Amino acid sequence: MSQAHCGEAGFTLFEVVIALAVVSIVAATALTTVSGGVNADRRADDIHRTLKIARQSFHDWTSGNRSNLSGTDGALSWTIEARPLSPSRHRGETVAPFELVFIARSDSGQKLAEFRSIRFGPTAAGR
Repeated sequence: MSQAHCGEAGFTLFEVVIALAVVSIVAATALTTVSGGVNADRRADDIHRTLKIARQSFHDWTSGNRSNLSGTDGALSWTIEARPLSPSRHRGETVAPFELVFIARSDSGQKLAEFRSIRFGPTAAGR
């Protein structure tokens, strides 16, 4: 009886190619997952920053500080507008509702967010 390939050890070319293909697929999947996680984290930070600016803008506007009706924060630009609504009667008094609209845009001009809030009080022109 003879022994085939006595003393030879190693992998065939076919085995090496298959191993490289498997490693490449695993690496591509891992990179895609990590990249997606980084992008999701960046988007969450942008949303948080936008909400914080909107909340502060609404507070400033209703507190009488109308000096910052627009601004920028990094690659984010924003504006706030007051749109008067039809006056109405509430508990025997005439109230002048208005809608505050906060719009955030990217540096390329794409609308990222729009928040609306209805407030009651003096009209936008009267404050």
